[in-house]
Amino acid sequence: MAIELASPALRGGVVIAFGLYVAASYVVTGQVVGDRMAQKLDWQNQCQLHLAASIIEESESNSSMMPKMDCGTLSIFVPNGAEFCARHGDTIETLTGLKALRQQQQALEARNRRARERAVAQTSSRCTCAVSLTLEKHRLPLAIHAGSARLITPAPVKNLGSELSTSLRAPLCAADSGRTG
Repeated sequence: MAIELASPALRGGVVIAFGLYVAASYVVTGQVVGDRMAQKLDWQNQCQLHLAASIIEESESNSSMMPKMDCGTLSIFVPNGAEFCARHGDTIETLTGLKALRQQQQALEARNRRARERAVAQTSSRCTCAVSLTLEKHRLPLAIHAGSARLITPAPVKNLGSELSTSLRAPLCAADSGRTG
């Protein structure tokens, strides 16, 4: 007794098997392939380094350093500055109230440094958020890529790096950026 290829039972079994394969690609293998592609790009490390560098650069460009006022500075800008310093000593900061201003600036710099350290510590969660958001947003293209044994590569999969960067700038992943400013 030979099995007929056109039998309804066989066709139903093929359809069910194909449906299960598509569902497995959509739910599991597409996400696994996408995660491995992000790992292959070394996205997590590059993202953290880039974010940390940009946070540090931004905070340094926003810092307003007040020049130190001492006898050396005074003698450059004031005609009789050297004579004043020789007579009164290095009391320029106490005479002009610059000492209190310098203490306020140091407290502000310490607060900005702590905020910068918190922001740098949060880079890992922002980068992980970008990966998760990208994998969820492009679930179907990743499933097609995984289900076709990587023979078909949709555009979002080809451009995974730029998709990850776009997700990193998304409000969902940038909500707790902790930027100093």
